Amino acid sequence: MEGSKDEKPIYPFYKVNIHEARSAALVARSVPFLVFMTIVLLLFFGVLWNALLLLTITATLNVAMWLWVVSTAIFCMLGVSAAEDELHKVEAQGSAGSVADESQDNVRHTIVLPNYKEDESILETTLESLSEANGSLGFIVVLAMEAREAEARDKAKRMEEKYKDKFFKIISTHHPANLKEVHLDGSEDPELKGKASNVKWAVQQVCKQFKISDRDVLTVCDADVILHPHYFEHISSDFVKLKEDKSHLRTMWQAPQLPWRNFYESPVVSRVWGYISSLWEFGGVSSILYGWHHMVFSAYSLPLELARDVGCWDGDVIAE
Repeated sequence: MEGSKDEKPIYPFYKVNIHEARSAALVARSVPFLVFMTIVLLLFFGVLWNALLLLTITATLNVAMWLWVVSTAIFCMLGVSAAEDELHKVEAQGSAGSVADESQDNVRHTIVLPNYKEDESILETTLESLSEANGSLGFIVVLAMEAREAEARDKAKRMEEKYKDKFFKIISTHHPANLKEVHLDGSEDPELKGKASNVKWAVQQVCKQFKISDRDVLTVCDADVILHPHYFEHISSDFVKLKEDKSHLRTMWQAPQLPWRNFYESPVVSRVWGYISSLWEFGGVSSILYGWHHMVFSAYSLPLELARDVGCWDGDVIAE
């Protein structure tokens, strides 16, 4: 049932932050640690005084881990099959067909690349891959630099000049040091040096420089991420479809994170973790198709209005 535009929601929407001083935030911060410590203490008690308790806890944890690994592996296989089918459809339709082309015209993509002392060659490879994506001439690309990096401004200028004709706009932002994160309850914490504070500053500058609407999609990428050429095109198409019930404004997207860029240059131990990470990522993302959940990280997309309305990112944490 649709309401009028003047109709107010039944429940107000509250913006909250886990770092606030209020009691609910304190409980939210404490519960994970308390659960962890409870398990550790129970294990310690079991080792010394109750073997049955120890065996029960370890058996439960082992079964839970086994179920998680097996289910993730199954979801991974299903996801690989679904991705392969999707790629075949794209190839058969000729760059995703007219529907995707139409949606690409209606959606504007802003890509933020936070980096600090990153090799210029790495950034250039990432920008080159973005320029090869379908619809790249409509992209707004933001080089999110740190002001404390001595060479940041010169590096950004060189890349802006080199790629200015490859995108609609390429700009750089320079995150200043010694800022404070002001929470909704009025409390303050110093910003931490890291990706989250850099992304927060960059997105704030984008919102100041450009007129934001409900057709803007924000993509946050690590500086060494290479996205599939049809990634943005697919999101545009999905974004337009979700507009029918307005769920596009509360949706986030992420492709599986596959650490293959410098795989053969990495140590053996890192390569082993690369296999495990790929299984977890592909399986985790694919599980969403079957009602499970997966937390986005590293490289993902979301409505720019959503990022702006929730206050962007928390500057007092390292990762976003």
